[in-house]
Amino acid sequence: MSRKQKIEREVEETFRCFDQIERVKPSPWFSTRLESRIRSLGTRTERPVLPLFTIKVLKPAFLALIVVLNLVTIFMVLQQVSASVRSSELISSFASEYAYTSTDEIPSLDAM
Repeated sequence: MSRKQKIEREVEETFRCFDQIERVKPSPWFSTRLESRIRSLGTRTERPVLPLFTIKVLKPAFLALIVVLNLVTIFMVLQQVSASVRSSELISSFASEYAYTSTDEIPSLDAM
């Protein structure tokens, strides 16, 4: 048997196997679902990356976050300023209490 005949015989056996396979029955609504999906693919429009609703919600949220961060920063700076004022008041009261004439000899409270 030649090679070409072997190939033809294999092809015929394969086709016979296809004839013997039982067909699968789809669900009754399969064709309807398939048609609607095909139609929706044709009419689908691209949505923006961020929906408009999300942008409208995020803008005020970010603005509020920035305001809160600014308030926290102002509060922390004011605390540091008042702490430095307190330390200079403490140094001057310490100098006057112990009769120091120069504050150069008094160590800084920040160094402690």
